[in-house]
Amino acid sequence: MGKIVTTIISTFIVLFLLFSIDFENFSDMAFGPGMSDYEFSAGCGYKVFRSSKHNIKIIPASGDHSDGPVIGAKVVQYASDDRYVLAKQVGLKRKYPENVNNTYMIPDESVQNYYILDAREKKLYGPYSLDEFNQKRTEFGISPKLKLKNVK
Repeated sequence: MGKIVTTIISTFIVLFLLFSIDFENFSDMAFGPGMSDYEFSAGCGYKVFRSSKHNIKIIPASGDHSDGPVIGAKVVQYASDDRYVLAKQVGLKRKYPENVNNTYMIPDESVQNYYILDAREKKLYGPYSLDEFNQKRTEFGISPKLKLKNVK
């Protein structure tokens, strides 16, 4: 009889845990570095750094933010050559704005910004609209062949 009760209680606990998990945000739960976290070279001494689903930014390759400007979250596209790092960033907004204690952020596709990071001069230009971005690319002499690509 004791074994049956233990099995029922164990099953109840497992089911309770499964149904209480928010699978939409599961990869963002604070268990430390996750399997979907990554970083890779963006060129010019910078890297694309993802620490959660929506926290994707371009930072100095050293990881030290004092080594140069940072393009904040959420970077969705980037490109680089031997001098410049280009980036498209989607804005973030609070998922639950009515709950002041819940600061979880989600993408706001209505906000799209573009940046040009001059790695040689360690200067960040932007945020720009797409038209402003293309105009600045021309002013800086950045090749039109340099195309933004998804960070994934």
